[in-house]
Amino acid sequence: MRAVWITVIGGIVAAVLGALIPWLYTHDDKSHVQPEAPVSPTIPGGSNGSTGQGDSNSSTGQDGGGATASQVSNNKTLKGNWYQQRGSVKVTVQEVEIEAGLILLHVRVDNGYPKAIHIPLYITCTVNDDTGHTYQCDPDSPFPGQVPAGRFVTGVIQLDDFVQPQARLLSLSLTDVWIPIPGAPDSVTVDNIKVPD
Repeated sequence: MRAVWITVIGGIVAAVLGALIPWLYTHDDKSHVQPEAPVSPTIPGGSNGSTGQGDSNSSTGQDGGGATASQVSNNKTLKGNWYQQRGSVKVTVQEVEIEAGLILLHVRVDNGYPKAIHIPLYITCTVNDDTGHTYQCDPDSPFPGQVPAGRFVTGVIQLDDFVQPQARLLSLSLTDVWIPIPGAPDSVTVDNIKVPD
């Protein structure tokens, strides 16, 4: 009887380890902070880096003049430089991927403030396309939720729904950026992000 129990318990342990080990390899908790890239601080409410608009809420939809698309099987990629700067926070979408019909945004966030900022993806991160469809950002995306003072982080934001076939432009909104400095902006929106053809 003891041998039967040992066999049953051994089978359960093997099953748990068999599920846990692959999960650990795909869910790393490593920081995505780039330590060697200081950002020059700016005065809150100052330059916003936008073109053609003068208020601090305006955004740019620039693709850097050199956006290129590539298609491998059903996956598509478009590199660009779409950004918005509010105060001393700059959010840049550097690449848009469509992978198996889902959108992945490669994002960089620069923090020029003297304190760390926090960007939660749950509830406060949405993407709208030019067809009127709204996507939620997956809170389990490999995107760091904190940006150290004077540094930048990079990561990927995955959306929760398949891209609409007619969609050509996206707008990324981070509506609850937590910055522990009075008067600092609490939201950033990057407009006119192109969808790969």
